[in-house]
Amino acid sequence: MGRVVTAMIGCGGMGVVARAVDVLLNREVAAKVMRACTDASAVELTDLRTRMQREARAAARIRPGGVVTVHDATEEGASPSS
Repeated sequence: MGRVVTAMIGCGGMGVVARAVDVLLNREVAAKVMRACTDASAVELTDLRTRMQREARAAARIRPGGVVTVHDATEEGASPSS
């Protein structure tokens, strides 16, 4: 992935949000990383991936000022992030 995490911003039920630098574009970004659920079943992990992808698509459609812009949604190994 082309991001270098510089600080943790917050966390919630689905994952953590980190301040990061997009190495390719040389700009500061926020990266949401799905929480690794070591006790989750394959079905539960699939559901979490689907929810995160749906959330990223919905956020990417919003254009007004003051709303975080989604630039990318990726999956590294078994961990989706946006």
